[in-house]
Amino acid sequence: MLVRVVKYQGMPVRVVVRENANYIPAEDLGEILGFSEPRKAVLKIFERNREELAPHSGIVKLTTPGGVQKTRVFTETGAYLVAMFARTPKAKEVRRWLAELPRMLRKGSVKALEGVAGEIAVRLMGIMATKSFQEMEMIARLVWLRKRGLTQVEAGRVLGLKRHQVQGLERWLKSQGLMLPVARKPSAKAVLLAMAQELGLQTYRSLTSIVEVGNGAQA
Repeated sequence: MLVRVVKYQGMPVRVVVRENANYIPAEDLGEILGFSEPRKAVLKIFERNREELAPHSGIVKLTTPGGVQKTRVFTETGAYLVAMFARTPKAKEVRRWLAELPRMLRKGSVKALEGVAGEIAVRLMGIMATKSFQEMEMIARLVWLRKRGLTQVEAGRVLGLKRHQVQGLERWLKSQGLMLPVARKPSAKAVLLAMAQELGLQTYRSLTSIVEVGNGAQA
């Protein structure tokens, strides 16, 4: 599972990528719809329209500053339906944005290769041509993080992967003739700031709730 951050009128919106599908947390959806109690309002909409929304919703565990919490999320279709049921002044504009969200996410997946320098970027584009956008982004971000000195465990925390899953991706890259150019280990602060910029998170503090760096674990 990967958590991306996109923007709606300057507001951060989390997009949970799971099994090649995109989900938006209820709280984030409620925020952009303009509810004073975002999570509570969206959950009320869900309960009133459960028959229509249940096939387009689910529960995932997300890491927050308060710890790991179970969170209701909605697929792109589910989020659009919630915005249809919402009666806020912002609902119409949110529906327009949600209709464009798949295109924006695809564009962002291609841009994920930016920062992967030189020949390796060209080769990645070639060998991943048959993969989904989500898989392409996951691999590109893994390369980005490993180049900056993160261990497999640390990169896995950021990407929402277990170590054996990271190892599997790296074995696949190796089978394609690509060896990851892992950089020398930087300082913990430098790693956190670099990842904050990469992931679109707003503050150093928010990132520390997702990943612990410098704990001595090695790849």
